[in-house]
Amino acid sequence: MARISSYPRELDIADNDAWIGTESSNRSTKNFTAATVAKYLNINGKISISAQMGFKFILNNSPANGEFSGPADNSNIGDITTLQVSSIDTSGQNTVQFMGYLIGSDILISKQNDINTFGHFTISSYVANGAGVYTLSLALITGGSNGILNKNVFYDFAVFTLSTKNIDDLTYDLDVPTGTTSINLAGSDGTNDAVELFGGTNIGITRDNANRITFTGSAITAGTGIAIVTTSIDETISINYSGTNNAILSATAYSGTVIPVTNQIWFDDVGAGNIVSYAPIDQLPFDNYNYWVLSNGTSTTNISSQATTEFLAGAYITIALNGAGSGGNLTISHNATSKTDTTSTASPSPGGTVDLVSSLTTNTEGHVTDIETKTVTWPSDTDTNYILNKAAGSTDLILSADGTTQNTIQFAGTTNEVTVTGVTEDA
Repeated sequence: MARISSYPRELDIADNDAWIGTESSNRSTKNFTAATVAKYLNINGKISISAQMGFKFILNNSPANGEFSGPADNSNIGDITTLQVSSIDTSGQNTVQFMGYLIGSDILISKQNDINTFGHFTISSYVANGAGVYTLSLALITGGSNGILNKNVFYDFAVFTLSTKNIDDLTYDLDVPTGTTSINLAGSDGTNDAVELFGGTNIGITRDNANRITFTGSAITAGTGIAIVTTSIDETISINYSGTNNAILSATAYSGTVIPVTNQIWFDDVGAGNIVSYAPIDQLPFDNYNYWVLSNGTSTTNISSQATTEFLAGAYITIALNGAGSGGNLTISHNATSKTDTTSTASPSPGGTVDLVSSLTTNTEGHVTDIETKTVTWPSDTDTNYILNKAAGSTDLILSADGTTQNTIQFAGTTNEVTVTGVTEDA
């Protein structure tokens, strides 16, 4: 083989130009064309281009190094919203830091060797989802796409921002299409933009024959507590401070009985320049009441704010509540006492006893404070038994007391009478 320097130099290289080389896998001599070498360099990112990365489009959801997936085959590039992208591009570079830096920036995804197949996007987010794969969220820039995605084809991801046009040099022709309320803007740069007008709440839009668009507002209705003053041009809306329809009386009525001290109130803050401020009720400059003290003269107890004390009626006592609310009062009365007298009889035998009331003590209020009773013993039996016998040999009668003491009773008859005489007697 002649020396290389003896061959003429080729300055214009064509795709089919070839040269001899060695295949690394088996060390055999091969013929390499310029086109295949260029393809190798592109696919594998062997030529460094700043801010550009290469990836192969595949259809499964687990892209390997140098691959991305997500859309279906033959999808419009402009329909892309998310991609699953390997953290390693075709050149073997880790792209995580760079991709993260580009969030919020524009990126161009274009088919290698076919610049007319592209999509121009803004990166919304770049989030890891495991195993070296990241979810790349994209927002299409209006009008920035053409062509479709093809599986197993390589695409370049590159930072790309359109240069700003000099707006001062542009002019626009304004046109209102018949039967619409939209505006067409025909720019001197060849662009055409349509601006469609929509009426918001209470706003109407109409178009007349002179290509004029008129905006009209609906009447404003005052709600409760609101006053509207209408002039020929403006309407003034303000809070209503007077009458039965004022702002306070138009509010929701409080449903409780006692307003909690943590509830808020409005007030004119003079110290802050007469601005309307709010504060809890317990900050009002009233007495700082915490509790009442209830005492019976010996011990005391505290009645906390909003607590209730109940007066309990004892025996022969009645408590009445007069009136209601802050004007009420209590009347404590002694109950009337009904007295029922009872009678009974007793017949004690000699030596028996009887309980008798000897004295009764009352206080100045008429309440009985003491009753004294005495037990009386009835005298024992003192009767004497007598035996009357006839005397022997006479008409006398013998009266014997207790069978021992004797008295003689003599009967003597006279005209029309009988005389009884005690002849003898024992004292």
